Amino acid sequence: MLLTAGILTHNDAKYLDRCLETLTTQKGLGETGKDWQIIILDNASADRGYLEEAKLKFPEITIVFDSENNGFAKGHNKIINRFPATYHAVLNNDILFEPDFLSNLIKALEDDDRYASATGKLLRWDFENDVKTDLVDTVGIGVTKAHCFFDIGQGECDKGQFDERKERFGGSGAAVIYRRSDLEKVGYYDESMFMYKEDCDLAERLIAIGKPCIYIPEARAWHDRTANSLIKRSERSKRERIGSAAHQTMIIRKHLKWLPWPVRIRTILRDVVKWGYLMVREPKVFWKARGLLRAKREEMRIQKEWVIHTVKFEEVARFFGGAGASGLFALV
Repeated sequence: MLLTAGILTHNDAKYLDRCLETLTTQKGLGETGKDWQIIILDNASADRGYLEEAKLKFPEITIVFDSENNGFAKGHNKIINRFPATYHAVLNNDILFEPDFLSNLIKALEDDDRYASATGKLLRWDFENDVKTDLVDTVGIGVTKAHCFFDIGQGECDKGQFDERKERFGGSGAAVIYRRSDLEKVGYYDESMFMYKEDCDLAERLIAIGKPCIYIPEARAWHDRTANSLIKRSERSKRERIGSAAHQTMIIRKHLKWLPWPVRIRTILRDVVKWGYLMVREPKVFWKARGLLRAKREEMRIQKEWVIHTVKFEEVARFFGGAGASGLFALV
């Protein structure tokens, strides 16, 4: 099997049909079900009627029902392990794809095995008004020397400034394709992370073996992102703020000894300031996030043991130092 395209659902009736209309009409991949497959794993939707209707409308898709909501990482890991393929597309259901989106990314990976993943140009889909806008959602994940992750270009008007192929630190979990052979080297998504920053974590583990992401501007899609850097921090869900804070620290702990001292000091200082900010300004988030870290202590220890660094940091240092984050706590 060339490609498995995996989507998670959880009470997502408003998006699924529109997404599948654009996903099932992808070109250049061969025959659906033979050369590539679309797998939907439902994370315990309250009403599965919309999924049954989707199966009738799009019989070529495969739907797997889970009895509980296991989150992003575990859900996609289940798809990857149960439906093996040369490449795995991790996709959100709130996206509209151009017909050659997946084939453009696959071709880029087939042409150059230096890259573990590929991502495209995601623009903003105004779902409420059903408008495909020219606002950039993401053209890849960037990271500063202090380990602040951000979506490159987010909120900018697309005027061609991102029309050149570029190496990236990683691709957003909203729409990214991974090379399975490289995933097998680093251990897939970290299942101790229920939601938020799993894509950043996996990207850094791939960078640590010298395998970055390639950004392909010809691969375009539109994403109805509801949680992004353009939304005020106070308006984001508490669950997001808790998960992001805890998972940021989890990622840092995996790689701290790999970082040279100047980068290590910046990273530690930023993390300390982050926790101080939360303790003073958002004490409920602080205690919940610290509690999450304590609860995941054993899982974190195991995950840390699995992390490998086969290249020196200096070989991939060019990916650290982006300047696109809007403020110290852009993605805390």
